[in-house]
Amino acid sequence: MRILKLMLLLSFCFQTARAEDLNNDMPKPGLFDVVTNIPEDMTLWWQETFNKENIPMLVGILGITTIGTMTDYETWQAVRRPYLESGSFKKFSDYGEIISNGNFQVAMTAGFLLLGTVTTNHRAIRTGEQILEALLASGIVVQVIKHSTGRESPVSSGQRDGHWSVFPNQAAYQKDYQSHDAMPSGHLSTAMAAFIVVQENYPEQAWIPWIGYPVMGWVCVGLVGSGIHWWSDFPIAAALGYHFAKIVTRNNYPHPEQDKVSLFHPDFLPSFTEAGEPLVAARWSW
Repeated sequence: MRILKLMLLLSFCFQTARAEDLNNDMPKPGLFDVVTNIPEDMTLWWQETFNKENIPMLVGILGITTIGTMTDYETWQAVRRPYLESGSFKKFSDYGEIISNGNFQVAMTAGFLLLGTVTTNHRAIRTGEQILEALLASGIVVQVIKHSTGRESPVSSGQRDGHWSVFPNQAAYQKDYQSHDAMPSGHLSTAMAAFIVVQENYPEQAWIPWIGYPVMGWVCVGLVGSGIHWWSDFPIAAALGYHFAKIVTRNNYPHPEQDKVSLFHPDFLPSFTEAGEPLVAARWSW
């Protein structure tokens, strides 16, 4: 089964990476860019997140998160009961959790790097490096928030909606991390970051968002069903993964109007005719 999963993952990477490298005029990926870019990524994230333009979106994300915490037990049980009662639903949920556990994203990174090196495709190499860069950069923020909020996971919770230990004892955190690391979901931020990086590197592959966004929903169901996360752990996580992916890929293509990432005007499910007219699209604006 593991061999089959690896073959499927490599097949996905190959089907995407084998596309003609159309970025010959773009900078070639550097060997140490993954590490050296992190400080700038963090600076840009801070500047672009906490500015006047994004205040309404930040309030919205925090508002949804707060409202979600009020019904977390009920919404968890809505998924947890079928998870425990149905073997097929449990298997479906567990696969969603596996997709987001980090190993999948690391394997995807390796797949793009390997295939890019073998086929001398700079775009594939850059995709692999940028996935890793987005995972590292977003992971730093995720861990800071986790270690600050100290929220219990559903399966470890001693109360209905999970106990919060603001700035918990770090020794206790390391000893029993499931009792402290629910908020936000590193699983979802990791999955979202990898998905958006691939989408940004292969914009001509119109099928990627049609697969990617449903998979993000699948991941959430798996994490809630298995009791790793509450539903309210996801809004902040999704925003972090999305934003850092946009930051690390911003120089891939010349889009002067997109020099600054805004959480305020995200586009989803892009699909266009040859004339550039949208076939299917969804947009929210304020």
